[in-house]
Amino acid sequence: MITRFDTLLPRLVDMIPPGASAGRVSVQLSIAALDALASLSAFEWVARERIARTPRLVPALMGVVAAAVALRAPELLCYGANVSPEPRREQMAAIGASLSARAALVLLNLAENPHNRQLLLPYESILVYGAMTDKVAGSTLASVLQELAAD
Repeated sequence: MITRFDTLLPRLVDMIPPGASAGRVSVQLSIAALDALASLSAFEWVARERIARTPRLVPALMGVVAAAVALRAPELLCYGANVSPEPRREQMAAIGASLSARAALVLLNLAENPHNRQLLLPYESILVYGAMTDKVAGSTLASVLQELAAD
């Protein structure tokens, strides 16, 4: 699989954010992509470095975490105020937490490689907010922060 990273990784990155309607199929694709990335990022450090340097991957993962924070505590993120209260908000929060937990696992795997930490540092505030608000992924995001502080 590592030999196919150049083809595989961009396709997985494209599947990460659920579509605008966040329909069932879209969410399932996002979950599948995040699960695949979690498995791939469990490889050796060289593979983790290649994964982290895939264009748009880290911003997409951080977008998933930020969206979960915005659903739980919109006042924390400057753009979270645009999250409209809907009757499906609790359902969306549960989906966001599920996606965020998977994204957090990928981020933790990537953060364990010291070469990747500089890529994650610009997103430290999102990680902090996620660690404080996300009941499902909070401890994993706190572990990512601990890895970032290890240097």
